[in-house]
Amino acid sequence: MLRIINIIIVLMLFVSSPILQADDEYIPDIATFMQIGGAGMGEISPIDGMIYFASSISGEMQIYKITKEGWPYRLTFFDDGINGYNISPDGSKMIVMACRGGNERSQIYLMNPNTGRIKALTDKLDVRFGSVIWGPDSKTIYYYSNEANNRDFYIYAMAVETGQSRLVKDIEGINDPVDISIDGSLLLIEAWPKNVNNELYLLNLESHKIEQLAKHKGDYNFNGGQFSPDNKYIWMVTNKNKMNLKKVAKYNIKKDKFEFINLNSPWETEDMVLSDNRRYLAWIDNENGYGILHIIDTESHKELPAPPLSGIISGPYFGKGSQLIFNYNSPTKTGDLWTWNWQTKKLKQVTFSSYAGINPDIFIEPILIHYKTFDGKEIPAFLFLPPGYKGDVIPFVIHAHGGPEGQYRPFFYRHFQYLLQNGYGILAPNVRGSEGYGREYMTLDDHRKRLDSIKDYKAAADWLIEQGYAKKGKIAIKGTSYGGYVALAAITEYPDYWGASVAKVGISNFKTFLINTADYRRAIREAEYGPLTDSVWLESISPMSKVDNITSPLLLVHGVNDPRVPVDEARQIFHAINNRGGTVDTLIFQDEGHGTAKKENNIAFYRKLIEFFDKHLKY
Repeated sequence: MLRIINIIIVLMLFVSSPILQADDEYIPDIATFMQIGGAGMGEISPIDGMIYFASSISGEMQIYKITKEGWPYRLTFFDDGINGYNISPDGSKMIVMACRGGNERSQIYLMNPNTGRIKALTDKLDVRFGSVIWGPDSKTIYYYSNEANNRDFYIYAMAVETGQSRLVKDIEGINDPVDISIDGSLLLIEAWPKNVNNELYLLNLESHKIEQLAKHKGDYNFNGGQFSPDNKYIWMVTNKNKMNLKKVAKYNIKKDKFEFINLNSPWETEDMVLSDNRRYLAWIDNENGYGILHIIDTESHKELPAPPLSGIISGPYFGKGSQLIFNYNSPTKTGDLWTWNWQTKKLKQVTFSSYAGINPDIFIEPILIHYKTFDGKEIPAFLFLPPGYKGDVIPFVIHAHGGPEGQYRPFFYRHFQYLLQNGYGILAPNVRGSEGYGREYMTLDDHRKRLDSIKDYKAAADWLIEQGYAKKGKIAIKGTSYGGYVALAAITEYPDYWGASVAKVGISNFKTFLINTADYRRAIREAEYGPLTDSVWLESISPMSKVDNITSPLLLVHGVNDPRVPVDEARQIFHAINNRGGTVDTLIFQDEGHGTAKKENNIAFYRKLIEFFDKHLKY
């Protein structure tokens, strides 16, 4: 039976059904588009070079490996999928993280990467575990847990064979173990008082002495740190430099000094990883939303050949020798895993996700534009126009990203391509507060400046109207998480612009949100939006306080198990609108959290979204 299941999975991953030709008039429904596959989270075994990856092709995110025969073999069968995994330094074991129903209280599992045999290392379903890293002995893991008080994330160690754990360091707030030195003596810890600011701590595991590194005034980020082999340096990505852009830096621990590697680049760096022997370093530059891979030899600082791909490269991971695996994605190509050998310059695609019978030649690339907002600043945005567009006024959707320190990236969005094929235009702006454009731009919407970013979305609608793409009443705004708040704020602040709005897991009242969000999230969210003690301000920026302004139809989507934005944020604004006779609908999932992870729920959501837009926006 297991063999039959694996054969079916292979057929789904690697064999598409008959392809829809670009000149065919028939366009499949949204459910077909949502079944286009994808693969990511690639890792390579240090023992035998076996490739592991994650895919939701079965319905939830699960782990697979590519066998020597080139077939994907499914390793995990969690009801709600996995949240992440991490192979041990010797390749003999794997840590898998999984939670239930989207509640984000991930538990830790030990898995045999050859057989898929699973052993639970934690079974505390009211506790959140995460940020697992392996010790160099492949016998110990380090991780965070809020088991002490359900609020603070302390650092623990566990012997994986026995499951016996011990407290390593109790630090208040949100803390992550980031890296452990090759000799196992030093642990690097990130502490997060804000999303836009974190502190670095160096813990000596032998003496238990802890010291803060890179002390600073103001808000700065220090991300992804990894030790050099001699423990003298830490490689990281930080925006503590004269450009205020995130850049790759080599930090001298003793001298407390940074040496920057790529300051000459005008782009922000978003990801960094060292090879197992800490000699080679790869990073991703965020060039106008696209991800460009760079590789250097840390001994010579010589840049090495990079793969000739145009799109978004993410999640680089070193294999043996000169091999690197990464995820590649673009607006017209779904995510798949590729390998690159910088010595031989051999580029190879290793997963081949199905396009559900749809010819990717029909997919549309965006145009990067800039529009001026209320104070003269220029806002970058990605403009998608439907095939054969002839300059007419058409229904338009403005897509609001989450975060708020998120960024719209031109990844492959299945529902974008469906909307385009059905005559919609899409504009995806990166308003003030978005990451990817530097420290100053990212802080332009903080606290009292919150509604300035909503003005930027209004300016996006103005630009569409001025350019002749759209008209008032036939523009929709949609978003998820903070983007859900944006969708609600837009229809309360500027009600006459919108023909429809979709808010998925969005905040409707900042006061109730901060009271009811998970205890461990409250402080970091108050730092962004304002403290609960400033309730008058919080209410002034809350859509619930202006619900009478709403005139456009609204669709609210939420998961009952959401620990970030509790489901009552959707329920309270639904009742407020419904009681006054407004047009409002809801889609509440009993088995989801902060979003929709299951394939059947995703299909249900996007089917509802398409029906909603067709009803209220189509001419």
